[in-house]
Amino acid sequence: MFFGTEKKEKEGGLSDMECRYAAAGYLLYVLASVIFPDSKGNRVSANLLQLLDPLEDVSKYSWGTAIIAHLNGQLSQGSRKLTSQINGNLALIQVWIYDHFPSLIKDNEDVELNPQWSKGSPTGTKYLFTGSQDREQTDALI
Repeated sequence: MFFGTEKKEKEGGLSDMECRYAAAGYLLYVLASVIFPDSKGNRVSANLLQLLDPLEDVSKYSWGTAIIAHLNGQLSQGSRKLTSQINGNLALIQVWIYDHFPSLIKDNEDVELNPQWSKGSPTGTKYLFTGSQDREQTDALI
């Protein structure tokens, strides 16, 4: 049963059900905006709700694999002739590109290696992005 049925009140706080609803709402937001971002804006696909049932199993999923599969599908759609934009977790692919093609960092004044980065740290923290993302169209195309 989705989110259980117990309605135990906590002292001066939320009931167990309200806590579960709040957690599910936050996770739904994270799924739609961070893990599986797309161009829908503030609309969330109802398909994501099935990932939250039961709520206790969410931590057991292979989220890295899911992100890569989603990004791969978005790259596939983005490579089509009439496509003008790409969706997905683009920070992940940007870090992958810099990791596999380090010569691209040399010519880019907006990216530098993080001197405090150590091998056990997340790969995404290896680079410091200092530039602005606001560019004119001609700069973006170059």
